Amino acid sequence: MWLKVFFAGHYKEEHKHQLLQRETGYRLLSFHYMTPKLSNLYFIERRSSYDTIIVDSGAYSVWNKGQRIVIDKYITFCLKYMSGID
Repeated sequence: MWLKVFFAGHYKEEHKHQLLQRETGYRLLSFHYMTPKLSNLYFIERRSSYDTIIVDSGAYSVWNKGQRIVIDKYITFCLKYMSGID
């Protein structure tokens, strides 16, 4: 059995973890923090850098801040980038 370790963290910190990123090839993104710029970065510019990308809803972060996820926006995002999400 293999353990998959997904790199999760702020995109500005990735340069500090290049070895981990290169060795794992797995990236966890949070929808809560996605912006058009970040979507372009991960699903166009850096998509080939990752073997697997998964997208978490960010529900805990949203709940912790007393906010709400607009489910239709989350669904639209997932459908738009479905070919790049595992």
